[in-house]
Amino acid sequence: QLALARPSLRKHRDMYNRVMTRDNIALIARLELVDVHSPNTPNAPNANKHPELIIGNVHIHWDPTFRDVKLVQAIMLAEELEKVVARAPKAGLVRCGDFNSLPDSGVLQFLANGAIGPKHQDFMEHTYEPYSNEGARHRLNLQNAFEGLMEGGLLPVTNFTPGFCGVIDHVLFKPGPLTLTGVLGGIPHDYLKHLVGFPTQHQPSDHVSLMAEFRVEHHQYPA
Repeated sequence: QLALARPSLRKHRDMYNRVMTRDNIALIARLELVDVHSPNTPNAPNANKHPELIIGNVHIHWDPTFRDVKLVQAIMLAEELEKVVARAPKAGLVRCGDFNSLPDSGVLQFLANGAIGPKHQDFMEHTYEPYSNEGARHRLNLQNAFEGLMEGGLLPVTNFTPGFCGVIDHVLFKPGPLTLTGVLGGIPHDYLKHLVGFPTQHQPSDHVSLMAEFRVEHHQYPA
């Protein structure tokens, strides 16, 4: 639907045949953090303004042979998030989910750097105007929640199957409105080396649960 609303996107065969045939989904929620002990209510006259939090959660396409689709999906979600952020510019922002994209992918480069060039290899020479001829940018100012806090810089693994082991799930946030106070550690390598993949009796999914804790003003809220 987003592609159909954009004349530049809907006129290209690659958008119809590759992106629009995928059934992936993203959800965006804008939340107000209310102190239940406060005498003020959100609709009360002269009530204190409560801090807000915007959460974007996504499941991006899985197939590595469609890395162009992954990148276009990430760009389109960033555009929608920017619209929500524009209506609540002081809100905290967390973008998380199963990105099905490794840390060195175009998806993560775009999210972390705020830009991707039109000649990036993940476009795979497909045409997604204006992205594939002008590049794409966002001003979300995202930072990886696990970068720098984990030994080695990132989680050791977030998805483990007999045919794949890597970090493809991510939690990114906008510093400033949110202060990162901690993250849940990863699965130890000593445990992983005895397995052929997830799920197991201790790990009920092939994906590892991620958790980051942020401080919003004087409160702490897990996300």
